[in-house]
Amino acid sequence: MDHSQLIQALTEHFLSGDRFSTIVEARRFAAPILGLEVKPGTAIARQLDEAIESSIVRVAKELIAQSTTTHETYGALVDLLDRQSQLTVRSGLLTNVIKKRKTAHVKHELS
Repeated sequence: MDHSQLIQALTEHFLSGDRFSTIVEARRFAAPILGLEVKPGTAIARQLDEAIESSIVRVAKELIAQSTTTHETYGALVDLLDRQSQLTVRSGLLTNVIKKRKTAHVKHELS
């Protein structure tokens, strides 16, 4: 399995505006790249979760670089996060970033 090929394929998937409605869809997407079925609760499934997170970070950086305003950046990042499946386990870092961004946006909208 080439982890970098999986991250690249996922990054291209998200950059093109595509989404994963479920983690099952993401597993089906990854299976031919990995050359094996991705079963829940396995080490491969966890590696897929990590690859999705890595690709989301890459795409987020690209979106931030392309955006011209804070509002545009925020909208693009929210859209990106909405297009990913809910991972079975999210890293603490990604969860904290999401919570901070949502809180900041709500405060901005209320002011």
